[in-house]
Amino acid sequence: MSAIGELIDAGGPVMWLIVVDCVVVWALLGERMLTLYGRQFTRKERAKRFDPSKSEKRRALVTEGMETRAERAAMAERVRLTRHFALIRSLIAIAPLLGLLGTVSGMIVTFDGILLGKRMSAASMGIAEALLTTQFGLAVVVPALVVERILARRSAKLAEARMLQVAYLRKNLLAISSEDVRTRVGSKGGRS
Repeated sequence: MSAIGELIDAGGPVMWLIVVDCVVVWALLGERMLTLYGRQFTRKERAKRFDPSKSEKRRALVTEGMETRAERAAMAERVRLTRHFALIRSLIAIAPLLGLLGTVSGMIVTFDGILLGKRMSAASMGIAEALLTTQFGLAVVVPALVVERILARRSAKLAEARMLQVAYLRKNLLAISSEDVRTRVGSKGGRS
């Protein structure tokens, strides 16, 4: 058996719950990393995507409902950017509690060994179980919490950027709409 497998077995049954918690937390954090640090657009690419006045084709797409669609898209993007953070935080919070549960179960094994007059190795196995689960529970929490905070900050910045892009789009739509109105009014006035 590998050293890691022996370590997990020495931690008792609670250690397996901590391992599952760890795997799920890091899988979710990995998914968030891919989502938040995937392909990013350059400033020029963003300007082309969100500035409708750059081309006549985009100007033709400006309609009354475009502002609402842009806001809906930004809100959907915000949901996509913040997805799973509540679950990740919950799983991170569970890890040290599972470590504490392992400590309690290890101490029960220790006192059972002492009470039943078993060899000292039985008592030491309970102490080892208690310490291993506590250590592993904390080892899961600390790095996961740091990474989660970095990703949450990145998510908030990206969501704020999307809302600023919508505000920029709204400003340009108003400018284009008022320009179109002036053009139409000017052309009607010239015909008379």
